[in-house]
Amino acid sequence: MVFEKNRFNSNCQRDNNKLLIFPQGTRVKLEDQPPFKKGVGRIYKALNLPCIPVAHNTGKVWPKNSFMKYPGNIHISFLEPILSGKDNEEFVKDIENKIYTEIKKFS
Repeated sequence: MVFEKNRFNSNCQRDNNKLLIFPQGTRVKLEDQPPFKKGVGRIYKALNLPCIPVAHNTGKVWPKNSFMKYPGNIHISFLEPILSGKDNEEFVKDIENKIYTEIKKFS
């Protein structure tokens, strides 16, 4: 499937739709901090839209490689938007730093 950025971008803006991306590519353990996938930067650049980083600790109650879910509280933080216009590498570093810094506060 080819990502049709122009059609998607105009639909997003016209309909005020949101796109949710998990930049790590999968669930991770709460204490792990793998680098974010480069594709998130390419999508950000292609759409030329602001990005609202979302930090959460779902890995605490639904660990990677497990169908088991454990009791506990899930924390979700919507962070300050990252405006459009950054280059891919700068964006990925920025969003990675913001999300991992916020996740540390959940511990």
